Amino acid sequence: MDGRLEAIDNRFDKMDGRLDKMDGRLDKMDGRLDKMDGRLDGHDNQFAAIRGDIDNLAMATSQQFAHVDTQFELVHDELGLIKEDLAVVKDVVKDHSFRISRLEHRTSTAA
Repeated sequence: MDGRLEAIDNRFDKMDGRLDKMDGRLDKMDGRLDKMDGRLDGHDNQFAAIRGDIDNLAMATSQQFAHVDTQFELVHDELGLIKEDLAVVKDVVKDHSFRISRLEHRTSTAA
């Protein structure tokens, strides 16, 4: 009977050795998982920072487009006023040209 108990005891010793090895492997795996978790946290932080930068850039770009659009509207309005002014100048020049031509005609017929 002692032989059987020793055999069982040996089996338990082997199992204990295997469990010790398994514990070591599990500890290494736990360390690797902790490293991976830390890296993922770092990536999450980097992603959040990049996303914040992109959101800020989008907001700034939107504001710039609104500013440019406002400036284009102002330029368009100014061009409209300039066109009106040019039409007035054109009419004045046409009127003066007509008057000058009448005066030239009078002076040439009077001479």
